[in-house]
Amino acid sequence: MTSDIGFGGFLSDRATLRVCADLAGPGVTTWNDRAMWVGTRESLQLAVRTGMQAPDCAPGVTLQYPDMVGHNDAGQLTFRAGLRGPGVTSLNRFGRWMFDPGVGLIKIAREGDPVPWFGGAQSWEVIGGSLGTINAFGLTGESGAIQGEGVTAENNAVAVVGEPGNLQVLAREGDPVPEAGAGVRMAGFGIFWVNNRSDVLYGVMLAGPGITSSNQWCVHFGPIGAARMILRDGDRAPGFPDGFTVTALRNMSVSSAMNDIGDIVGPSCIQGPGVIEGVNHVVLWMRHHVLKRWIPLLRSGDLIEGRNIYAGYELDFAMLSGGGADGWPQNLNDRGVVVKRIPFTDGTYGIYRLSPILADADRDGDLDSDDWALQPACLEAVGAALSQECRAFDLNDDGHLDLVDVGMLQELFQD
Repeated sequence: MTSDIGFGGFLSDRATLRVCADLAGPGVTTWNDRAMWVGTRESLQLAVRTGMQAPDCAPGVTLQYPDMVGHNDAGQLTFRAGLRGPGVTSLNRFGRWMFDPGVGLIKIAREGDPVPWFGGAQSWEVIGGSLGTINAFGLTGESGAIQGEGVTAENNAVAVVGEPGNLQVLAREGDPVPEAGAGVRMAGFGIFWVNNRSDVLYGVMLAGPGITSSNQWCVHFGPIGAARMILRDGDRAPGFPDGFTVTALRNMSVSSAMNDIGDIVGPSCIQGPGVIEGVNHVVLWMRHHVLKRWIPLLRSGDLIEGRNIYAGYELDFAMLSGGGADGWPQNLNDRGVVVKRIPFTDGTYGIYRLSPILADADRDGDLDSDDWALQPACLEAVGAALSQECRAFDLNDDGHLDLVDVGMLQELFQD
């Protein structure tokens, strides 16, 4: 495989194995010397080998240079590949494919192929914007550029997601973004991830009235077909006082991780009183699947065991990106626990486990029955200022306690 995939073994959430390797021996040439297998250690199945006939292509057209690979618990695998053979030109030499153990190789998209979503007079111009996301149910996708009737430089980027043969448009350059204001549209978007709940996560660049360099990037998240903006440059920084704002979301989609229950962890910068670039301006956030809001997990300049955390820019807090069940290495699990290598200003590093402690009213470091027992008295104090213990139960951070907070607490106990 190419350098951005590497060699060796990769595991999905439930230990389905993907193995990438070079080959040597009789009949092996530079055109057929790389292969991938998928399955269990005891039962690996050859998924793709360079030099294989490319499905749904002319006879003699073979697969070359597979990369941008993802695989799932079911042993399905998605990858981009180049092509070689009769009729292959610079206009149709890349495509995305999927391997299904019960079916074999399936074509998802190829440069030059027609796209069916915009009237039928358009085709793929460029394939290769997806890193290989796939969930446990075989939902995958691709992003790239299209060409043809009605396509301009302002609407040619598109991302699609779904099952092979049943893809739907996730995002297209030029689409309106009504949450950002009238007339605001997508001017671009980053890579996307899909998890086992069929949630999608991707970054979006905005253009239109009122859009400047200080508010042009945002993050979209939600079910396929209903994703919405959940964080934007210029928003008030969650968990910080008034006057603090979020910035530098440009790299969020390539530096964040999403798990299969809908938690998202990723970095950004902040601006505000006392914020100094290179000292305390980078924050690692979690958007919690129950609270449905962002929580700061880590901030540069914070003190851990006598050492100050260092981050020169947001990518110093980057996560191992992935969608949850796609076989990509990831340091966020489905319990919402992060394992992070943290740099310090003295040049040292440490590896730490991070997770938010929610509704810990008695401040003993966990959520348990003792905390639950404190909630009724807090709910009875309607109209009174929230005590320190009761503030722990304001899970939607709206300044008071109600049945919404009770419902969230019940969900946290059920997790």
